[in-house]
Order: sequence, then structure tokens, then C-alpha cells
Amino acid sequence: MNTRDQLSTVPVVAKRQVKFLPVAVLALSLLSPGSGALRQKIVRIPFREAESMILIDGKVNGQSAVFLIDTGCKRTVVTEDAFGSFKFELQRMRHNDTGPGLRGQAVRLPADVEIGTRQWPHQAVSVMNFAGIRQTTGVSFDGLLGQDLLRDFRSVRIDYSARVIELEN
Repeated sequence: MNTRDQLSTVPVVAKRQVKFLPVAVLALSLLSPGSGALRQKIVRIPFREAESMILIDGKVNGQSAVFLIDTGCKRTVVTEDAFGSFKFELQRMRHNDTGPGLRGQAVRLPADVEIGTRQWPHQAVSVMNFAGIRQTTGVSFDGLLGQDLLRDFRSVRIDYSARVIELEN
């Protein structure tokens, strides 16, 4: 065998080993202990219903708060009371004359928001006077959990039989 034949056979063996290596690493990582915890990062949050609305517990600036899940709301909104030290006086929310929903004055401020084990420090939230919405719905809650926080997750699932919302990273 000449030197040229020996050189041409070496890359073929190396290519086979390289192809096998990623498959072996993947198989070992899937079979290793704790890999399920790394693959599945799902936050499970119990919910309750009130007047067909889904409510979950959370925190705003370290204080307990009840959020209504509102997939139609682009931004997370909290009440003046839930925000804490708030020095503005805002008009009550009222029905929108130009379309669906409610409208009112809001101030955009940073707040520490927590849902389950997930935290959003210094998250921009809209602070509003919810007196009008509470009167309309008959349900008391401290905020609307909007798309800005829900979009942080790959998927949002509502499991009605288990009464939990699953937020998957």
C-alpha cells in the first residue's frame, strides 16, 4: 500500500467517529439522572375561576396579588393598591366608546412581579384604578396578567381538569 492510499482511508474512519459522537452524547444526556428537570422547565400554577375568568395568585413588589389571565391585554396592569406606594390619583376605568374593552388613565412604572417560581424584577407595568372593572365584573382582583409576561414562555396551557396553568419555558 502506498502513502496516498493510507491517507485517504484515515478521513473515512474519522468521519464515522465524528458522526457517532453527537449521537452518543445525546443518548447519554437523555439517560442521565436529572435530565428531565433540565428538559422540562414548566411552571405549574393553580388557578380558580370566578364568573368564567381565570384567576391566579402572584406578587407585586413583594405583596400578594390576584391576577386575572388576560390574553387580550398587551401589557400587564396592576391596581394602585397592589403597586404599593402610589402618589397619583387616576380616574376609574370605564367602557371604551370606540370599541371593545375598558379604558382609563394609566401610569407606566417598574415593579417586581412574581408568578409561581418565575420573577420579573423591575418589569414595566401599567398602574390603573380598577374600581370600574371590579364594579362591572363583580370580581375582585389586583391585576391583569398580559401578553408582555405570557410571551416569555414557549407555551401557555390551561389544564381545566387539574385546575392549573402550565407555563413552559
